[in-house]
This record gives sequence, structure tokens and C-alpha cells, in this order.
Amino acid sequence: MMDVPKHRMFSRSSIGRNRWFWVVIEDWLSDPIASGIARSPEDALVDAERQCGPVAQKNATLAKSHWSKQRAMERQRSVAKGDDALPLEL
Repeated sequence: MMDVPKHRMFSRSSIGRNRWFWVVIEDWLSDPIASGIARSPEDALVDAERQCGPVAQKNATLAKSHWSKQRAMERQRSVAKGDDALPLEL
């Protein structure tokens, strides 16, 4: 029986002009083992492969969901200002 090499999953998503957020995960239920922002889709793939070795490309939904999650966590950590301000709850 031959072992099939398991490639890590790579996903990228555009987050603005010349900005591509990318993530690499080991399996669907794990947190990213690497992530970053690149200037182009090609640079994103090169950066991911440089950090993690060979990767298998998946759809952009994976990267987009991790980007949204990161942004929500940053908003949640931000401190509300003012006398009657309440912290943001998500």
C-alpha cells in the first residue's frame, strides 16, 4: 500500500486593490498554520509555499471566512470610548 502525500490546503481572497489575504491549513477543522497578505494571487501562492512547502489550492471561501473572523476579533478587542459607550458584542 502506497502513502499518498497529504498537501496542506491553501486559499486566497482579494481584500482590496493589490491586496490578497491567504491562509494555509492542515485540515478543515484546524486553525491556519500560516497566513499573510500579498500583492498578487501569484505572490500569495509563492509566500505560502515558501512558508509551508507544497500546498493544494482550495476555493476563496476558506480565506474569506478567516479574514472575516480576524476582523471581527479585532473589533471585539477594541475598547469603546465615551461615558455611555458599551463594548461591542458579536
